[in-house]
Amino acid sequence: MVTQMSAGADLAPLRRFWHPVAESSWVEDSPVAVTLLGEGLVLFRSGGAVRCFADLCVHRGTRLSLGWVTDDGCLQCPYHGWKYDADGTCVLIPSQPADAQRIPGRAKAVAYGCEERYGLVWVALEDPLKPVPEYPWLDDPEFHTWSKFCGIREAGAARFAENALDLAHLDFVHPGLLGSPGDTVIEPYDVEIDDGVVYMRYTKRSVGPETFADGVETVRHEIRVEMPYTFTLIFRGERGTTTIWGLHHPIDEHRCALWRYESRNHSLDTPDQEFIDFLDLLLPQDKDIIESQRPHMVPVDLTEELHVKVADAGAIAYRRMLKEELGVAYV
Repeated sequence: MVTQMSAGADLAPLRRFWHPVAESSWVEDSPVAVTLLGEGLVLFRSGGAVRCFADLCVHRGTRLSLGWVTDDGCLQCPYHGWKYDADGTCVLIPSQPADAQRIPGRAKAVAYGCEERYGLVWVALEDPLKPVPEYPWLDDPEFHTWSKFCGIREAGAARFAENALDLAHLDFVHPGLLGSPGDTVIEPYDVEIDDGVVYMRYTKRSVGPETFADGVETVRHEIRVEMPYTFTLIFRGERGTTTIWGLHHPIDEHRCALWRYESRNHSLDTPDQEFIDFLDLLLPQDKDIIESQRPHMVPVDLTEELHVKVADAGAIAYRRMLKEELGVAYV
């Protein structure tokens, strides 16, 4: 069985995916420090675009995030004033005469891939295997979308992504909101893996808040979990369709940060705050349970935890996909 800690977890394969690390609005005039997969990074704007470097000056190891952005779009170290341009090349060593700069060829910050999409900054620490995940509902004129940063959690990102595939927890963790303890049997449902995505489809008589319907109705659910930590929930009910996009920033083995996007083509006159308030009821319930799980990361070896064939079918598929795609013990 699993130990209390996922000691020696291999995070290297996760470097080849795009991960959300900050909101674009957080990166303005000053550098911003973030951590991704245990590595310290600094974000800053140069010429309007966000850049990402290792948070380390190659001169004496100072954190570049403690420095500042110069008028010409360079990042300047606070210790000795070395300046790095948008590509990471050192272009000034102030201790040398301006007309006799002798800058070593190795004087370069480590630069990483960085993109802005959906109002977020995405970083890949190595050449990404896939593009940034898609969320087409954001640009669909028939849908209205809101989003929220949901804070940091003391658990691995895969625990929260896998939770979206777990049907059996709804009746116990979210009674009266997404489930009922009197209706706990999980009927067989469709699960498949295709090109790094787990798909689940099932139909359930659900309480109204999932779509803000009146009373109880039959809701068709589709769940997609994309490598490695992105999920999309699609609820199709009598009023229309609601989608929830779950994004997870893997800070390190034991911590992650969460964003949630929600789109709907119904109840357009209803204030977003009603939907946000509902999310704010759900997330603390999941938080307490998931943060209690050990190890903090998901063990992908199916012998490490017990599984129930029907109820855990989605989670089993997710773990198999992670193991086959990444070849690691913990994710």
